[in-house]
Amino acid sequence: MTESDRDLIIVAMVAYDEARGEGQEGIRAQVHSVVNRHNVGRWYSRKTLAGTCFLAYAYSALNTSDPNREVGAEVLIGDPIMSLCIAEVAAAINGTTDDPTDGATHYYAEGSSLPKWADPANGAVFTQKIGKHLFFKNVA
Repeated sequence: MTESDRDLIIVAMVAYDEARGEGQEGIRAQVHSVVNRHNVGRWYSRKTLAGTCFLAYAYSALNTSDPNREVGAEVLIGDPIMSLCIAEVAAAINGTTDDPTDGATHYYAEGSSLPKWADPANGAVFTQKIGKHLFFKNVA
């Protein structure tokens, strides 16, 4: 497996776990936020997209305590939602889809407590609400 293959599969698994109920627009937004986070080159970025996903506490679906952690790992590639996630990751990586998040690197579910990183006093800028997720950029 190449590094590119690993990136595609890991980001698709995270998208499946975090946005499978959000439709294509929500999946696309989640995927672009991962790619944006990787590309921004800040402390929460890593050398690869997979590395960015696996940074501790970066994505709740990869936290050991999250019940979604096993869901994406067990879904078959032929699952229609996973196939959509894979297609959206490939398109985002190749630059063939527009970023609906306006450059967001972070998001959280509407109705959750405001994360410290999302506080405008810390520099975060709200960009979009897509589905049940609120997206932010300029996170310190």
